[in-house]
Amino acid sequence: MIPFKSLATALIFWGQQQTAQYLSIIHFDNEQFGMYQQHQIKTFIEDLQYNLYGNTHSINPSAAHTDKIVTQVRMKILNWLGFNADLYTVIFIPGLPAALKLIYIRQSVEGQFGMFASNNNNINAQIEDIQNKAHIFLDISSIASTIPIAISKIAVNTKIQSNILSYNSEVDYVFFSLDRIFGIPLQGLSVLVAKDSAMNIFDKTYFGGGTVTLSLAEESFKQWRPLVCSRFEDGTVPFLSIVSADHGFQTLDSMIRSGMNRLDIMQEIFKHTQSLYHWAVQELGLLKHTNGQHICRVINSYEKDDYIQNNNIILHQPLFSFDLLDVDGLEFSQEQVIIIAERCNISLGTSIAHPNKKSIRVSLGYLNTFNDIEALISFVTFHFKNISIQQFNSFFHIHFKSSS
Repeated sequence: MIPFKSLATALIFWGQQQTAQYLSIIHFDNEQFGMYQQHQIKTFIEDLQYNLYGNTHSINPSAAHTDKIVTQVRMKILNWLGFNADLYTVIFIPGLPAALKLIYIRQSVEGQFGMFASNNNNINAQIEDIQNKAHIFLDISSIASTIPIAISKIAVNTKIQSNILSYNSEVDYVFFSLDRIFGIPLQGLSVLVAKDSAMNIFDKTYFGGGTVTLSLAEESFKQWRPLVCSRFEDGTVPFLSIVSADHGFQTLDSMIRSGMNRLDIMQEIFKHTQSLYHWAVQELGLLKHTNGQHICRVINSYEKDDYIQNNNIILHQPLFSFDLLDVDGLEFSQEQVIIIAERCNISLGTSIAHPNKKSIRVSLGYLNTFNDIEALISFVTFHFKNISIQQFNSFFHIHFKSSS
C-alpha cells in the first residue's frame, strides 16, 4: 500500500506538467540542486523581455523597479520562514563559506563555536558562544523545499561537540541556498537570515560598494547605510537571480488552491515527499536475489542523532542512502552504479554514509512522482538481481567503460 497517495495526486500531475523539458531524466539529487520548472522559466523570460532591470545602487527608474522586487523577495523569505521583519533581516550571499566568514571573522568580538556531532561535510547547525551569549546558526538548505516549519519557533536537540551541552532558544542565523529550492537557472544565490540584534554586535572593518553612504580617503571615516542588510552585501547583489527567485515563489504560490496558504501547500509537499520516501525505502528493502540475499542495504536517514522538532512533531527530510549487494552479499561499486544509472536517465547522488565509504543517495523533491520510484526499483531489479560482482564487472567493462 502506498501511503498518502491520494493527497499526492495533484502534485504528481503538477510534476509531470512542469518537468516536461526533461521528462526523460529522473532527478534524485534534489538536496544538491532543485528542479526548475517550465512555468518559472517562461514567466522569468517574459519578465526580462518586457521589463528593464538595473543596478540597485543607481537612482533611475529601472534601478527603482529592481529594488522593489528585491525588497519583495526579502519579505517573501521572512514570511515563508515565519520571521518577524522588525527583528530579522535577509542578506543575499554567495554561499555557506561566505555566510560563516561573515559571522565568525571579525575583529572586535572573540568567541567559540561548536557543531553537531553527526555533521559530515555539510554544516547543518552550529552554536556560537559570543560574549557569554549562545547564538545558533542553522543551514536548512537540504530541508527548506520539503518541510513546512516556522524556523523562528524551532527547537534544536542534539549532541554538541563543545562546552555548550544543549540549546533550545530562538534562532539567530538561518542559511539556505535558493537554487536547491527552485532550481534557479542563475546559480550562486544564497540567503542568510539574521537577527538584527545579533548583527549589530559586528564591528565590520571593511566595506564594499553599496554598503556605505559616505566614506573619506583622507581619514578613517565611513557612514553605513541604514538598513542592516545593506551593510553586509558588499558590491551589487545578483539582482537577476533574485528576480528569478521571485518567479520561483510565484510558481510555488500558483500551486495554492482556494482556502490554502503557503504553509498548507508545504504540508502537502511534505506528505507527498514522505510518502515517496517511505515507499521507496520499503520496496528497495524487500528486493532479494533468488538465493534470499538482499539486493539493497538501505541506510535510513531517520537514524541520525540530530533532528528538527516543530510543535512536538519530528520532521525528517526525504533522503536516504543505500548500497547494492551481489548474490554473495558483496557491494557493487558505487561509481559504476552511478554511471549505469545516468545511462538509464536516472540521476542519483552520493553520500558518506559509512566511515570513509561512499553510498548511493536518493534525495526527493516535490516534483518527484511515484512513477520515479517505480523506475528506480525497476532499474535496480533489472541490472543487479541475481548478478555477481564478477559478472557485473565484465558487463560494465564491455558496455559502459569502453564507451565512457
